[in-house]
Amino acid sequence: DGRTPVHYASAAKDSASLKVLLAASAATVVNAIDVSGKTALHIAVAEGSTVVFQSVGVLFFINVLSLLQPCATLLLKNAHCDPNASDADGRTPLHWAAALDRADIMTLLLKRGAKDSFADSQGYERQEQDKRIKDKKDKK
Repeated sequence: DGRTPVHYASAAKDSASLKVLLAASAATVVNAIDVSGKTALHIAVAEGSTVVFQSVGVLFFINVLSLLQPCATLLLKNAHCDPNASDADGRTPLHWAAALDRADIMTLLLKRGAKDSFADSQGYERQEQDKRIKDKKDKK
């Protein structure tokens, strides 16, 4: 899948391991891409919004979105981290944060230099994505 240990730590929301990996790794590892073109920052922002586990025959769903910000923050503190990196679909971490309706992550990305005017491969800019999310919520 082309992922590095930094990708895996981000996907696992393991900020302690991520901190060690970033300190011990070459500067370029923070922007390494997997087979889908995602950097660890994409992974930290976009993956694993819910953890499902089973105990005594009962399924539990735990929202772990609140765990995403520490990894995204650690990655963005790295001077070499590119907040405008695009994945294979032309989506930046800001696109993913908007799709997940994560204003806290969007604010963090914008403060760290994310550009608000990138269009993805379908031609949608982040602002249009915000509108689509709002429209979906209004229909519910």
